[in-house]
Amino acid sequence: MAATSGYDENEPMLDILDPSDYDNLNDPIPWSNKKPTIMGLTITFLLLQILSWSFVCFRLWVRFRIVRSPWWDDLFVVLYLITGTLGSVALLISIPFGAGQHLLYLTVGQAGRYLVSFYIFNASLNLAATFIKLSLLCQYLRVFEKGTWPHRMSKVTIVLVSLWGLAYTMLAFIPCWPVADYWYSPPDAKCWAYGAWSTEELMGTFYSHTALNMVFDIVILTIPFHLYFKPCMTLKMRIGLLALLLMGALVTFLSIWRLQTLVEHKAGRYPTHDPTWYGPISLILAVLECDCASICASVPIFWPVLSPYLGAIFVTQEVSVEHEYRRTDEESKVQTSSNSLPRPGSQTELKPLESPPTNMNYFYDDEGSAPLESTKSHPGVHTRVRSDSMKDKKRGWTKI
Repeated sequence: MAATSGYDENEPMLDILDPSDYDNLNDPIPWSNKKPTIMGLTITFLLLQILSWSFVCFRLWVRFRIVRSPWWDDLFVVLYLITGTLGSVALLISIPFGAGQHLLYLTVGQAGRYLVSFYIFNASLNLAATFIKLSLLCQYLRVFEKGTWPHRMSKVTIVLVSLWGLAYTMLAFIPCWPVADYWYSPPDAKCWAYGAWSTEELMGTFYSHTALNMVFDIVILTIPFHLYFKPCMTLKMRIGLLALLLMGALVTFLSIWRLQTLVEHKAGRYPTHDPTWYGPISLILAVLECDCASICASVPIFWPVLSPYLGAIFVTQEVSVEHEYRRTDEESKVQTSSNSLPRPGSQTELKPLESPPTNMNYFYDDEGSAPLESTKSHPGVHTRVRSDSMKDKKRGWTKI
């Protein structure tokens, strides 16, 4: 596959392009273009994809097995995960094809394969950005009551995001006609938007897409913000909502940063037409933005189910006090208490210690739990204390 029609794919781009047009060959290598950074980001992207898949799988497990109420937001998050993963793989594939290197130092074949990988990356990330926004907005429709302004705002934003995603995805999938002209680049190629020869048209396409993406991120972030100020919100709920809002703010920050890199280098064509050299930072930020957005969309679904189990890890002792009111005679009460002491799954028996006649009773269990001393007993009232040790898995009942 050749990047320019009529040339051998092993021919250096140096023989095709004019070296005098490239005045950036002695520029310091950006951090995003260095090989250690690229290798580290390769591993990071793989870990982020695993993390995203894990979070989404937790989400789907809760929706299908716990709540048993899947909806459109779950479908969109799955579609995001597929397209986002495809985009990340395309970015990793582009590394040996020249990502982070000067275009002038590539062969025609390398440049062509880079354009193919970028084509897949750009189309996939356009879809992924649309799907994750639709997932969040459909999730809002489940949360907010019909007729309220957040519900209406979510509906309006769904329509706008759908139109935005459809338009730019079509431009990403069909940047030229025929599409293969995007990477073969014949002199008479008919291209537009993402494949435009004109720098102004190419810049306008990237700028408008990224700017609208940033605006939609801010709108989606602000829709649930009013919940923070509701008087019924507990401190724990406020902290959880604030954490989600901060994650959403991180996504918005990445979107703004990506827009700044595009403006700085005019979508890879300033100060020199060198997209393989100036492009990696923008592509990296696009992937990070989508991965963070998927985590932000999935955490609220499974966290309420997962948090009690996480809390149990840090609990070492649980005490439960029960009061029983009996009206039978003393012998019946002793027999009833003896039969009801073990709980399901516990084989511990309580034995009375010999003590002088008094209103104080002591009991201990067979596993060596320390005896507890009761307060003065009252006729007809029995109090039992259940102590569970989370570390030793011991359970015992103590009669007070």
